[in-house]
Order: sequence, then structure tokens, then C-alpha cells
Amino acid sequence: MAESDNKQNPDTSDEGLYDFMVPLCPGPYVTIQVGNNGAKYKVSRPLLCRHSSYFRAMFDSCFKEGNEQAVTMHKIRGVVTERSLLMLLQWLYLNRIEFPSQIQGRCINAYIEMARLADMWRITGMEQLLADKIKAIITSSIPRVNLSCAGGENGKVRLLTSSHIKSASMLFKGHPVRSLIAEASAGPFILMDNFKFARELRENANYAGDLLDELKDLIKGQVKDKRVITPYTLHYWKNS
Repeated sequence: MAESDNKQNPDTSDEGLYDFMVPLCPGPYVTIQVGNNGAKYKVSRPLLCRHSSYFRAMFDSCFKEGNEQAVTMHKIRGVVTERSLLMLLQWLYLNRIEFPSQIQGRCINAYIEMARLADMWRITGMEQLLADKIKAIITSSIPRVNLSCAGGENGKVRLLTSSHIKSASMLFKGHPVRSLIAEASAGPFILMDNFKFARELRENANYAGDLLDELKDLIKGQVKDKRVITPYTLHYWKNS
């Protein structure tokens, strides 16, 4: 069980799942804590260091963390939280990512947050899976009957927020999650009179650049097929 005086658990996992995961991989173990008052999580050192050069360098060092085989991570909103830590442990131990919430926007928050933590800790392998999960959430909210194409396109950004745009844009260029946000934005940007994220386009250079690249790909695809851009052809994801 995670060592904590606080009995409230992060909503990504319960103590039962954490207790189930820990014995699956052998020790020795290191301890990771998020914030000075956060729970302390015991993690298999071989497992963690095999997947993360960040922690390998940390725990092999002669500094405090290497001597104590423990680290307290500073909380960073939208990146380093107990929620994202437990989701990342779930991936390392079980090779799966599940976030048990019925609130769609909250799920998107959690997946972007996990992507940023994995990027920070140099853990790879789940990038496309995270993007696919976000895309599934977005597409599940798109109206499908008796609505105009423009309405369908607008549905692609209905669940997205300014915070999602900002956080995803901090991932490295080409990251599937970051690219997905631009992909979802392309149709609404072209077809909607009042694009939801017009302000973000002016203020966020990464987002603007990604959207420009996405529009270029769309236009090149239409020209190659000797067609013009129409609401019908923009209605669907380009790879669907």
C-alpha cells in the first residue's frame, strides 16, 4: 500500500491495483513521492531504470537520490501529479492505460498529462495509444445524424479546451497527441465562422504551426486527387 497519512487516493487507480502491481516485478525498489506531503510509491528499480534514462541517471548517481534510492518530485500542474504517476506505473507494470472516469474532458486532461510526464521522464512506447484514446473520446462526441458537415466538424473540438491546447503544444513536435489536436482543429478552423480557438492560434506559436502543417497536408491531398476542398471531404478524419 502506498505510504500516506492521506486516505484519499488519486482517481486513476485504487490501492488495490497499486498493491497488485508492485509484486509483479522484482526489487530492489526505489521510492517516488510527488510533493512533500504526497503518498510514497515503491517501484521496481530495474523496471523503472530499464524504461527511463532519466531515472537511471538519477539512481545511479552519487547524489542524494542515488544514495537514498528515493526521490521527491516537485508537483507541476498538468505534468507531475499523483494521477499521472499512477497512470505511468500502470503502463510500466501492466502495459495498459485506463482512466476510470465518465467525464470526457477529464479523461483528455489525464491522457495529455500522462503524455507530458512520460516525455519528461523519457519513457516511450505509449504515445500513439494515448493519442488513439483521446481521438476515441473526441469522435464519440461528434453528432452523426441530421446535422450539417460543419456541425460535425465543430464536434471535433467541442470537448477540447484552451488548457488542452496549451498543454499538448508543450510536447515535442510530431508527438501523436500534439499532432492529434491540430488534426482535430483543421476542419473547424476552415468551416466554422467563429473558430473556437482563434485566440490560441494568435498566442500559441506551436499550435499555429501544427495547424498550418495539418492544413498543408489536407490541401496537398486534395490537389493530388484533383479535387477541391469541400465540406464533405473534410467531414472525416483523413486516415479513416
